[in-house]
Formats: sequence, structure tokens, C-alpha cells
Amino acid sequence: MISKKIKVMSVVIALGATALVGCATNDDNAAKKSELFGTYTYQETLGLGDSRLIITSDTTKTGDRKYIYSTVAPLENIADTNVSYNMDQRLKLNRNYTYKYDYTITLTNPGDWGAQFARLVVSVTGTFDYRGSGDGMYSVMLGDPTGGTKSIYASNIGGTGIYEWSMHSRPDLVMDYSAVELTENFEYDKHVAGRIVRIDRNAKTLGDDIFDEYILDEFTKYGSY
Repeated sequence: MISKKIKVMSVVIALGATALVGCATNDDNAAKKSELFGTYTYQETLGLGDSRLIITSDTTKTGDRKYIYSTVAPLENIADTNVSYNMDQRLKLNRNYTYKYDYTITLTNPGDWGAQFARLVVSVTGTFDYRGSGDGMYSVMLGDPTGGTKSIYASNIGGTGIYEWSMHSRPDLVMDYSAVELTENFEYDKHVAGRIVRIDRNAKTLGDDIFDEYILDEFTKYGSY
């Protein structure tokens, strides 16, 4: 587990101001309430049925959500293997301009005999701002997280292919964003960093593409061989 103490409170304040450019400040929050609030969700699974998602080590192939690249060993027995990629997202926007974003990315053997073998779990909090574009559509600016965690559940790797891989029962990595060491060089990774997402207020849906074509490399760093 990675859990680092915040060194100096002034550093936190300075970095917070930089990271949350364009988002409501605490003083603003005390003076007004957001007219955009509620819970917005999205679920999608790639690689099932006729829609194939292929593991490949050839990074010259075009993406278009058709390939997951594997550039970290072992590569020998998983090249050209089909895999399913599940995304489950839930973003809660509060009246005080704070958000809570929960999402998971799960890799699964797509056959009937397959099983889940790796997972990324994000549950972070922070502040937001927004702009409306009409017809219930909004652009929501999520600031870098000020709390919450990112967890990685990697795989027991063995056998002749991913159909024999299984997921660890406990996380192999936990990043705690309320206790990381905030220095000038600290950078939030792409899975949790501040971003602009799309909200359909009428349909209660979220638009934020969390497909990561290199996520298998992240998982295999923590695999058991």
C-alpha cells in the first residue's frame, strides 16, 4: 500500500489552487450552491459477441477500441487472445460543488468458462465547475482529486493463456489521495487526473471514455507468476 504523509500544509494549499483552475473555490462554495447536481452513470462492455477486443504486442495497429496492447512480459501465450473490458461509472455531483467519482475497469475472459482476472477501482472526491450547452447537456470540469483511492487488483498468471488467469483477492496497489506527498513534481495519473466530462441531465448519463488501451501493462506489473 502506498500511503504518504502530507509534508507542509502550505504546499497542499498552493498545489490545490493550481490543480483546480476553473473549478469553484471553497469561498465560492460557501456563497452559492450548484444548480447542477445528482448522480450520473454509464456502463459498457467491449469484446463480447461479434465485437472482438484483441490483446496484441503490435503497437502499430490502429486502436478504435479494438486492441489492448501488451508490451510487458509475459507475452508468449496471450497474443491475439480475445478479452472483454467492462466499464462501470458513477459520478455524484453535490450542491456545494464537490463530487464523488466511482468507477471500475474489469478485464474478463470472454468465454462462458472464463472469469474476471484484473480490475482497477477508482473512488475519488474533489471539486467541480460546469457550463451548460442547452437541451440538458453540460460540460463538467472535475478538479484533481483531494481524497479517495485508486486500487489495482492484478492477476495470478500461469497456464497456457488468460483463460487460466485469476484475479487477486486483495489489492496489489492502493493510492490514497488524501495522504499522498504533494510536491511540485507530483502528478495525478490519467485514471484520476482532473478532466472535462459530459453530463446529460435529462437521461442522467455520464460521458467520460475510460477505455485505456495500455491498461494490461499496468496490471501485469503486479501479477503473480
